[in-house]
Amino acid sequence: MSDNWKKMIPVEDKPKIDIPKTSLERFLDIISFIAMVGAVIYVSVMYTKLPEKVPMHFNGRGEVDRYGDKAELWILPAIMVVLWVGLTMLERYPHTFNYMNLTKDNVEQQYQNARLMMNVLKTEITFLFVYICWEIVQSAIRGSNEWAALQIPIFTGVIMLTVILFVIRSFRLK
Repeated sequence: MSDNWKKMIPVEDKPKIDIPKTSLERFLDIISFIAMVGAVIYVSVMYTKLPEKVPMHFNGRGEVDRYGDKAELWILPAIMVVLWVGLTMLERYPHTFNYMNLTKDNVEQQYQNARLMMNVLKTEITFLFVYICWEIVQSAIRGSNEWAALQIPIFTGVIMLTVILFVIRSFRLK
């Protein structure tokens, strides 16, 4: 067994330390909050201009496969707000996350890395929901029954790549 295993902090002994947010984290909080509020305002303003039935789901080819009442559109901003608030709260408790190589020497860097990962993911997910709201409204207004099929896989790929990069970064923090 390597010496690193001997230095690892047991789950029950992970310290709760106060680490101030970085300027990047504050910036991401601000732009994701503005985007979220902007999406809610956009849906509010455009709501009266929408037809009663709007595209609510698209298949893998980008074709509408379900229309719904325009009131259903409010589900997306609601989910976005819940996720934003939930992820913001989760950022405050990096000591509750699972770590592969948490030691007394790297605990602060690991917490910062994990918190930044949550913040970046929160921002990416917020922008995904903003985009989906915008695309549904635009599809309804244009009367279009399709959208570019690659956009959701691209967003999903970006989110997955973010997780992979932060996990790699975590392993490099020794």
